[in-house]
Amino acid sequence: MNRISEELYNNLKNDKRLIIKSKEKFDPELPPSLSRGQKERLTQVIRHGLSWYFIELCTEAYRQGGITYHRLLKMLLLPLEQGYEILNDFRTFLKVVAL
Repeated sequence: MNRISEELYNNLKNDKRLIIKSKEKFDPELPPSLSRGQKERLTQVIRHGLSWYFIELCTEAYRQGGITYHRLLKMLLLPLEQGYEILNDFRTFLKVVAL
């Protein structure tokens, strides 16, 4: 759009002080109270395009009995093993009913 000169663009692009390492990046939606491991797992889910708000809505729907655990995993785009681990971070556990 020619808003800045090419020289300024190249200076900014190559300025090491402006580079944020991936380990230092964070998602502002994630609560600061989460552990580093929890943040890493939940960031994986958010990278799939799901928002923190959507994740909370889905887990609440499961807790209230509106959806099954399997449906919850499908909505969060998670395989069983990874989903189990991530949902534990939300204190959302698979309910087992004895027959």
